[in-house]
Amino acid sequence: TTLQRAHPDLIVASDTASERDLSRAASLTHAKVYVAPSGSIEQVERAITQLGLLPDRPVQARALVTRLEWAYPAPHHAATGRELFFL
Repeated sequence: TTLQRAHPDLIVASDTASERDLSRAASLTHAKVYVAPSGSIEQVERAITQLGLLPDRPVQARALVTRLEWAYPAPHHAATGRELFFL
């Protein structure tokens, strides 16, 4: 399969991916699987931070999270006049 030919060390999947598919992918590739939560922007930020630690790039990951925080301020910072909607 294409996934096998890629020889991944890590498979990053959405929390909506089926466990069966992830198990099969891990079995075929012998790669570790990281399931990233997506229920809120805070969970996505946490996943980015955790993923940044894997390749020893915590500074770059934190910079991305900071950009997200600026782009999507927390709801209690409503003074910006922007509303957040999670789909």
